[in-house]
Amino acid sequence: MKVKHCVSGTSRVDDAHVFIGSGENVRLPCNNALSDCTTTTWTYSRHSTAVSLIELGIKKKDTERHERLSLGSDCSLNIKNITEEDSGSYTCRQYVNDKQQGTDARVYLHVLHAVTVIVIVVASFAVLLPALILWMIRRKRDDNRRGTDDSEEQTDDHVTYSEVTAYSKNQDKKNKVRCDDKVTYASIRGAKAGSQENCSELYASVN
Repeated sequence: MKVKHCVSGTSRVDDAHVFIGSGENVRLPCNNALSDCTTTTWTYSRHSTAVSLIELGIKKKDTERHERLSLGSDCSLNIKNITEEDSGSYTCRQYVNDKQQGTDARVYLHVLHAVTVIVIVVASFAVLLPALILWMIRRKRDDNRRGTDDSEEQTDDHVTYSEVTAYSKNQDKKNKVRCDDKVTYASIRGAKAGSQENCSELYASVN
């Protein structure tokens, strides 16, 4: 598993941090490079001991990591098959006529073990999981709210109540409607309302 991340520092303009898993290849940027890498020198420091890796664009042959080092066309330092012993501070400097040009460009290399990488991944997942759950809850709540609004709109378009009232002063034993009977009826939304003068044509409509 490969983890690589570079972050510009605040203490120095050209400082950077690189995190990478053991066994991977890495490129360390030289942020103060000139047009010609023959002015570039790379040094490595760990536990207050400095070792020269590249001098004026030429790789040193007396270093343990000689076979794993190379200089990029942009003066970056390339290291193959990273090990824990490679972690430390790398400094890129530019020299013209034995005089240093500009400031140092430092790169701090952090080599991570497989266990460390797993811890980082698990920690990242633990941070992202609550945010994902919250997003899913909000989305479900919005869907339910939209569904409720649609249901209410459909309900409002239909007639839900009707009422008919009738009374009579004079009815014969056969329950026939007479002309002097009074009938009133009413309905809500869509029903006819009023009184019928012609008793023979009396009707009521309920929706």
